[in-house]
Amino acid sequence: MSTVDLTGKVALVTGASRGVGKHTARSLHAVGATVGITGRSAETLGATAAEIGARSTGSGPPAVALR
Repeated sequence: MSTVDLTGKVALVTGASRGVGKHTARSLHAVGATVGITGRSAETLGATAAEIGARSTGSGPPAVALR
């Protein structure tokens, strides 16, 4: 169980379409942060945002792909 609670906080993760950035975005979202993600491929970012959002439980925070 995590002792970190980022509910109500916003995180911006660059390079979030794959690798370390994607894992970081997932991890921040899992502890309650609203996550904005950026990267080079709009298509890949959209898929990553959808994947992170699909992991939400009901009214979880959004994950937004920024262009």
